[in-house]
Amino acid sequence: MIDAALTGANWFDAFCQPGMSCTAESHLLGLGETRIAVYRTAERIATARGERFVLVSEIAARLGIAEAAVLEAGDELRQAGFFEKLSRLGSSEARGYRAVSHEEWALRYLDRCWKWEARVA
Repeated sequence: MIDAALTGANWFDAFCQPGMSCTAESHLLGLGETRIAVYRTAERIATARGERFVLVSEIAARLGIAEAAVLEAGDELRQAGFFEKLSRLGSSEARGYRAVSHEEWALRYLDRCWKWEARVA
């Protein structure tokens, strides 16, 4: 869950400032460790297999947590722009996710990442 002190349009900015190492994790710090672990795990599984989407059940099994916890984290990561959802036809429940890379995310949200703002300006 996003820290209450960091809510609002600029909560990402608290962790991404000029001179800092800017990564997906630096933007996700306000969401908490579980969200970062879910993001990184999805990214690693997909990269190792050379596939885009990773099933919720795979992430849960790798982390040893309930699928409901992955779904909750996935929803927040999707709202933050770092996950894309794969659903079963006719269902709104996520079946899997694709982790959006920091580079792809930064190009979508130029105002949220100083590293990419400087390159585009």
